[in-house]
Amino acid sequence: MAIFSSRERAEQFIARDPFVLEGIAHPGDIREWDALNYHPSPYPENANGAHPGG
Repeated sequence: MAIFSSRERAEQFIARDPFVLEGIAHPGDIREWDALNYHPSPYPENANGAHPGG
């Protein structure tokens, strides 16, 4: 995870990231961060993206 000052800056970083360029890492999603409206789920997701117990 990384935090950038703008979406454009994040895209520039990904385009030049040597780990992405060499196929070692997969570029994840670029998501907007809004600290005032951030509400984490009370249920952490597992590696498959599913919530435990359901």
